[in-house]
Amino acid sequence: MIRCVVTRDGGRVSPVLPDENAAFGWLLQHQPQSVEYAIRYGGFEIRRLPDLDARDLDILTRRQEGLDRRQGARVGDFVRMPDGTLRRITHCWNWPEGKESVQLDSPGGGGSY
Repeated sequence: MIRCVVTRDGGRVSPVLPDENAAFGWLLQHQPQSVEYAIRYGGFEIRRLPDLDARDLDILTRRQEGLDRRQGARVGDFVRMPDGTLRRITHCWNWPEGKESVQLDSPGGGGSY
């Protein structure tokens, strides 16, 4: 069995799925277009994960679930701007009063994250 994830514009958007059929199903449920359209024009991709033994998969799953429980923006997340361009978060500031600010890469890319 080859485990998969669905990505969009390089960022993971699905949980780890048991196989490609589950990835196709996830994609159909989470966006309005056909799978072919989503992959060709929508920036989606189904990526196969390396074959992991049970221990490694358990470690990966627990760590990913921990990341997924975190609220708010994270360094490396993509942001779709009002003009439709994609930018990436390069730094996050979490202020004591609960306010959060982010810095984005430059419009032409080239920023680190």
